[in-house]
Amino acid sequence: MVAAAVLVGGRSRRFGSSKALALVDGVPMAGRVATVLEAGGCQPVVFIGGSDHEVEALASTRRMHMRDRWPGEGPLGGVLSALLAFGSPVVVAACDLVDLDAETARAVMVDSDADVVIAVAAGTRRALARWKPSSLYGVLEHFSDGERALLGTHLDDPAMRVHEVAVDPEVVTDHNRPDALAAHGRLSRNVVSAEEIPHVGQTPPIAMVSAVIPHIDIDGLASLLEAGPVRLVDVRETDEFETGHVPGAVSIPLSELSDRVDELRGDDDLYVICAAGSRSQMACEFASSHGIDAINVDGGTGAWVRSGRAVVIGDS
Repeated sequence: MVAAAVLVGGRSRRFGSSKALALVDGVPMAGRVATVLEAGGCQPVVFIGGSDHEVEALASTRRMHMRDRWPGEGPLGGVLSALLAFGSPVVVAACDLVDLDAETARAVMVDSDADVVIAVAAGTRRALARWKPSSLYGVLEHFSDGERALLGTHLDDPAMRVHEVAVDPEVVTDHNRPDALAAHGRLSRNVVSAEEIPHVGQTPPIAMVSAVIPHIDIDGLASLLEAGPVRLVDVRETDEFETGHVPGAVSIPLSELSDRVDELRGDDDLYVICAAGSRSQMACEFASSHGIDAINVDGGTGAWVRSGRAVVIGDS
């Protein structure tokens, strides 16, 4: 499993309205891309960025929505937001790749030592790539120097290891103008209200917002566990949890958090842990958006293991 993020770009001058919410074949653009990434094996898939209106409307898809840490600063800020949130490899796609298919999504998830694995069609890099945490500091450096483009100078930096994967040009065409979609009868309308987005299931959860999250290190967590039971939720995926987890931890994978948010509620303090602290921070922010106070465990299970403390193997 590899996490994925769909960049929600707000109003486009060339498109004339929000691309993310444009109904293509009856489905919001951003929702179509997210569904394909999930079919390709990505989990969880989140939206990053966009206006308050887009956040509200896309909540109907029941996927988590993260605020861009650099709103209005261009798509490269969205890549950085994804890398900082997950702390693990993440596939990032533009919301206007409405012809993307699962096979192409899997193509950029190829096992590679490269910092970035990017789709290339007809000799041109496209807005679909898998980014590894090792790319973070190089991207940050170029961002600090003023780079904002998704396919900018950071990809030509000799220090950045880039692996290109050839894909079908038709599958990764960016539809940044409505003309072609409308001409083929695929664009229902390019101005959509939140009420017009097809809803799935019950009323969707409130989208995630940034929050100041309290934290604790593993020494502090160990002291609490020695004193008695602690409400500790592990948001890693099930296979990670079964490989080894902190005694007393309960598994609620980040990919299931939207549907299991009520399990986070309780009278006692809630502590959240993952592998290193990034996914648990994300989960704490999501809990905060639902009025649930949560405390992030810095360093995560990895720091717990490195300290020499025992773990529990299996699903108990």
